[in-house]
Amino acid sequence: MTSGLENRAAGHGFRTPHGFTFLELMLVLALIAIIFVSAVPLVSASLGERRLRADAEKISAMVRSQRARAQDDGRRHVLTIRSAGFFEKGNPPKEIAGLPRDAIFTLRYPGGKWEKPKDQAWEFSPIGMVTPLSVRLESGKAWIELDFDMLTGRVAEERYAF
Repeated sequence: MTSGLENRAAGHGFRTPHGFTFLELMLVLALIAIIFVSAVPLVSASLGERRLRADAEKISAMVRSQRARAQDDGRRHVLTIRSAGFFEKGNPPKEIAGLPRDAIFTLRYPGGKWEKPKDQAWEFSPIGMVTPLSVRLESGKAWIELDFDMLTGRVAEERYAF
């Protein structure tokens, strides 16, 4: 026994659908393209934020390490900040850490203005004092600023815009 729908389809020459039409396929592809195009800026912004945060964490770890070294060996450590990175005094100066390559690096002392590195000194005392300093990393419209605590060498305040 056949249903009424099958009888009508057989009697009128209708076929049951076995696939998608070209128009349906094109609509699905267009929707996928729209979703992809709208997601790309979100993903690229997220990658830029991660890079800035990773660079900021490297600088923070270097500061904590220098403070600990000064306390461990009982000597004052002074880093010179240049356009190529952080250097210990010596002949020749020893590079401690490089500056981020994908970001613009600037710094400022309390009450000062943001400026590019040009042989500024960052002192780490054996009694735990650290020269208060703020660093700023910029990449495109995104930026992150870190203020370092003069007693602990840890990040006291962080400001950012992504």
